[in-house]
Amino acid sequence: MLKKLLIVLMLIIIIFASSVFYIYLNGLASPHPDQKKVVNLSIKDLENEFNDWQSKKLKDYKTDIFGNQKSIIEKQEKIVNENKDKIDENITKALKRLQKDFEEKIAQKEEDLNKELENYIDKKEENYEQKAGTFREEYSKKLDEKADQLRTEKEKEVEEKIDKISKSYQNQILNIRLKLEVLELSGSRKKELEDKLKKIMEERERRKDEVRNNLEEELNKAITEAENRINDEYRKKLNQVETEINKEIENKKEIFNNELKDYKNRQNEILANKLKEKRIILNNIGDNFLEQQQKIIDQAKKDLYKIGDNQKIDLDILGGEEE
Repeated sequence: MLKKLLIVLMLIIIIFASSVFYIYLNGLASPHPDQKKVVNLSIKDLENEFNDWQSKKLKDYKTDIFGNQKSIIEKQEKIVNENKDKIDENITKALKRLQKDFEEKIAQKEEDLNKELENYIDKKEENYEQKAGTFREEYSKKLDEKADQLRTEKEKEVEEKIDKISKSYQNQILNIRLKLEVLELSGSRKKELEDKLKKIMEERERRKDEVRNNLEEELNKAITEAENRINDEYRKKLNQVETEINKEIENKKEIFNNELKDYKNRQNEILANKLKEKRIILNNIGDNFLEQQQKIIDQAKKDLYKIGDNQKIDLDILGGEEE
């Protein structure tokens, strides 16, 4: 705008000089003495008119320039204020993104550790089932062997008792049979001996059955006691294995929890430092940007003082300073 003004002024000066030179030449050509006065008055009038026009033109240009500059400054200040909010918003978003990245990183680490722990627990449970199956076979075999041993012992004991019972009745039975075979007995006596023999034999079988029944009860009782004892051993062994595995799992959980805790502490410490560093960097970038914008605005305000003194009051409202 100033450049255009200078060009216009130069054109006006050239036109003015040409006019004066033309009038001067006409004055030299006229012999009348009064014509010089008329010419001088015309030049003065032209000069005054030119000065008035120039003053008005300069004033109009100053007013236009001031108005445009003032409008530009106001718009620029509005943009700066909007940029301040936008910079703060962008800084907040950037810090939140950084924090979110670290939160996702910690969450991923926790997920990985939990998955690793689950795999560890699955292997331990599988190991437990394998050991439990081995123990079941072992103790089942042990129980069968114990039952066979008890049965063999009791059967031998039964045979010994039955043999003893048989021998205790053997003489009586043999005597009665001999009498029935050798002696000539009356019908009543023979029947009496036969009834007695039958009674003795029934008593012998009853005692044998009683021994067998008692022995069966004793065998079942002994097998039950052995089964309970072996099952107790089996359960204790399983409980011991289960306790050991649970302890190993708890130890592994504690290790993982400590690892995750240390990881979180390290990441939070790193995050705090990065947030601090990034906030400083972003703030510096934002401050530098706003500072440069403000310098441009301040310089524009200062330039307005050079346009004309009649505008200084309005400029003071804008906050400009005179150099």
